[in-house]
Amino acid sequence: MLQQVLQGRRILAACLAALGLAFVGCRQREEDGWPVWRGPRGDGIARAEGLLEQWPKPGLRELWRRPLGVGFSAIITSGNLLWTEVGEGQHEYCVALDVATGREIWRRPLGPFLESSVGDGPRATPTVDSGRVYAVGSLGDLWCFEAESGRPIWHVDLLAAFHAEKPIYGVASSPVVYKDLVLYNPGGPGGSSLVALDKESGKVRWVSADDPAAYSTPVVRRIAGREQAVFFTGRGAVGVDPEAGTILWRFDWETPGNANVLSPIVEDDHLYLSSGYGAGSALIRIERKGDGFRAAEVWRNPDLESHFSSPIFWKGHLYGFNGNELTCMDFATGEIRWSRRGFQHGTVLGLDSGRMIVLGYKCALALVDLDPGGYRELSRAAPFSRARCLTVPTASTGRLFLRNEREIVAFDLTGDEGRAGP
Repeated sequence: MLQQVLQGRRILAACLAALGLAFVGCRQREEDGWPVWRGPRGDGIARAEGLLEQWPKPGLRELWRRPLGVGFSAIITSGNLLWTEVGEGQHEYCVALDVATGREIWRRPLGPFLESSVGDGPRATPTVDSGRVYAVGSLGDLWCFEAESGRPIWHVDLLAAFHAEKPIYGVASSPVVYKDLVLYNPGGPGGSSLVALDKESGKVRWVSADDPAAYSTPVVRRIAGREQAVFFTGRGAVGVDPEAGTILWRFDWETPGNANVLSPIVEDDHLYLSSGYGAGSALIRIERKGDGFRAAEVWRNPDLESHFSSPIFWKGHLYGFNGNELTCMDFATGEIRWSRRGFQHGTVLGLDSGRMIVLGYKCALALVDLDPGGYRELSRAAPFSRARCLTVPTASTGRLFLRNEREIVAFDLTGDEGRAGP
């Protein structure tokens, strides 16, 4: 039944897209580039119009490459600029680069440099909205900068302001802009776990809940007929009214070290959750109950674990990493359709042509079909040598942007030197 409903929703979505209707919530226009974590539609899938269907055997054409500090922050783009976060020396920085050349335009300090046994430097990804960039460092300093110049506009020390403890592995959730608010989960006690700040001034608009922070970036979706912000905290998934902070429903999900990392995957009032360290995976259904909502478990599988990277949903299936195996899974049932070893841990970026770009822990890069019938690799490349890659790729403006812990590189995805060239 769920599969039939999902198919109906895909047909409806295609019709709406044809009519030019906008996505709800905080999803942004694709022509704006890749302005937020997991892209303008919030689903980790990039528009593939005009992109190569297979990569040249000599490899993708490199446009530019430059040294970059450590960290795991992903890359966002808008117009002629890209932004990410790096750690160098004693500080972490938000950095703006020219999309076409990689030339540094500005950098501004976010806070002290984090050293960690699992990797040094910043974890969160900036967000660009209405000419401003919102970026948070590993110790909870949230900044709003002017996007073009880097001029600081406001700053909030989230841990101090909301009396929250630093997560074991550092602050990692990315800021989410919803209308005139910035949503975040600093994890403070006494009803200050989930917060909304005024995006213009940084002033507190609402606080809610009492959950410790995890590492997940929230999503805003229309679920069961109502706009909802879904946070994956250290205690589980929480649905919240994004305008007021009122808790609508809760689904308990505790993981050792509060290591809930992936962004919840929402499709047709269903929510996919997964964590490592023995927590496994589950699909839950959000439904109305009287004047409120409830979260009901559909299935649970303790052997499916998304450790740190979020999967992508494509035509009724999830594609991502189950531990160190690239896996295709039936969304409705949790059944594994296929698995592939060889990438170790990794990340995936979807393309709406029905393919995905896979980046492995040792930086193996592959173009793979989104096909539940089996693993089919179309192309492979080696963008880095002797490095590890834990940052999900970004595809925008006909370019593929990758980073490891030492450098950032841009490749041409179009095969047209005039379109994606410097």
